Amino acid sequence: MLERIRYDCAFGNVPGDREFRPSEFPLPSAKREEIARALSFVKTQLEEVGLPQSAGAANEAATYIGATRQWQFSNKQGIGRIEEIERAIQREMKANAFFFLSGNEASYFQNASLFGALVEAKFPKLSADIGEAGKCLALGRPTACVFHLMRVMEGALQEFGAKLGVALADQKNWQNILNEANKAIKSMNPKETATIRLAEAAANLYHVKLAWRNQVMHPKDTYTVEEASGILESVKVFIANVAQM
Repeated sequence: MLERIRYDCAFGNVPGDREFRPSEFPLPSAKREEIARALSFVKTQLEEVGLPQSAGAANEAATYIGATRQWQFSNKQGIGRIEEIERAIQREMKANAFFFLSGNEASYFQNASLFGALVEAKFPKLSADIGEAGKCLALGRPTACVFHLMRVMEGALQEFGAKLGVALADQKNWQNILNEANKAIKSMNPKETATIRLAEAAANLYHVKLAWRNQVMHPKDTYTVEEASGILESVKVFIANVAQM
């Protein structure tokens, strides 16, 4: 939009003169009003992207250029105003930080249903931590990712334990959790579909334990991106299995 206004000012004609293009001429009232409206739109866009100072510069220019009855305004002055706004944008943009995400990273950051629609529907209270786990992994914050996955597992274990009739969420040791789960499953009819699904979930829980690589159910001090990614995928498989029960 700013470049279009600049072009109009730089290559406009004197009203009524179709051939000669002088270096400077007063802008007609209709053109000034058109530019003022365009700059008002620019101001709104700058506000929406969080550049208030630049928006202020655009607003001042729109007000000044739109005052058609008070003074003349030349095409060169219009170019100068556009350059002022652009410099304001450049200065303000330098105060912001921008991050680039690869396609794979963006898939973790933008996915509103990272563990699938069924998990979202079955465990709505866990959706915030699941989403944050994906965002942390995408932004290279693996330890924070694992922290959120820990909270997800607490909810998933509570549901899994309820299906088994044991309080798994109270356990703080992976082996104890697996022992309690396997003990409860062995007491069930092995031919029933529910028992088979519980056994599959217990097997997936074992993979979660391996991914965590920690006997006690607490995150260690730090994790690498690779470790956090492995934990996320293991938790995803486990909780998806629990959601199907």
